[in-house]
Amino acid sequence: MRRGFAISGVALALAPLASVPAQRLTPAGVDSSLAPYADTTNSVRLPDGRMLHLVCMGQGSPTVIFNGGGDTWSTMWNTVQPEVAQKTRACAWDRQALGLSSAGPEVPTVEHNVADLDAALKLAGIAGPYVVVGHSLGGYDSVIFADRHKEDVVGMVLVDPTPAADPDAPPDPATPNINALMAGEPPFITMLQRCAAGLRAGTLHSGAPDPDNCLNPPPPPAEYPPELRDALLALRVGATPQATAAALDNIAYYSSAARIAADTRAAYNPARNYGAMPLIVLSAGDSGISPNNPPEINAELPALMAFKQRAHEHLATLSTRGVHRIIADSPHDIPHVKPQAVIDAIDEVVDAAR
Repeated sequence: MRRGFAISGVALALAPLASVPAQRLTPAGVDSSLAPYADTTNSVRLPDGRMLHLVCMGQGSPTVIFNGGGDTWSTMWNTVQPEVAQKTRACAWDRQALGLSSAGPEVPTVEHNVADLDAALKLAGIAGPYVVVGHSLGGYDSVIFADRHKEDVVGMVLVDPTPAADPDAPPDPATPNINALMAGEPPFITMLQRCAAGLRAGTLHSGAPDPDNCLNPPPPPAEYPPELRDALLALRVGATPQATAAALDNIAYYSSAARIAADTRAAYNPARNYGAMPLIVLSAGDSGISPNNPPEINAELPALMAFKQRAHEHLATLSTRGVHRIIADSPHDIPHVKPQAVIDAIDEVVDAAR
């Protein structure tokens, strides 16, 4: 489930919302680096009964909290988290309905998800201080979490974050085609919503017409290790139609323009100030031009990248110890294209915060 770009207010920021973890394949084609993400030792049951999946590695303080972008989940940090865990405790988590976390009836807005993270850390006994790391739209979770925990958040690394721009600002005239693209919704969102509606109404069931193949979702990717595949498949066993419908609605929301608009408004805070908190903001240095994109989109991507880099430069000025770095030759998915750049930034912030 993905959108090709992420919108920040009505100004746009390039950000693929799902990423494929960098692979460490065995001869059988299984990515062994993903095995730790099946471990539910640190997962918690929230007061409303939902499970929230936490994956923690390492020991030490401050604890590094990883927020993935878009509809990614904890596995997106497979190239970074284990290395950071050599230095201090590092915890990644799955938002509602993603990875091994339960779906729920509430719309998974950024404010809802940050409240889930707050509750999960308390239930798991993971107290601050924290260094918060956010990629793409995970930057929204990160800055809101920091706003709510000023005493506990002692550092931050933002990895090509979606800028929390003024949601009422006019669209960037340099990117009209990207603006138009983001105003629509991918067709699969409507399909997921149809599936959810059929499950709730009872018209979609075994033996009934299923033109969208709602009842036969694809299996987990073949490169997932057996323990992770089994954990994901176990979520489907015995799931009620209502629970499955909630999951489909949640996943559709994560890739919707409505989600990005609402989360941008929630994250926008012109009074935000980080004082002397260690802060590093990483920007992609590759605009993402690809033969897979329409020519009119490729033509606008350099302007889009320039907008993001300006926004990131400003974001770094919110701390007197803020640093902005452009990662040359890396597109948006810096954690997998240039993971060492992310690891080095986190190590620097952890050292400065100690």
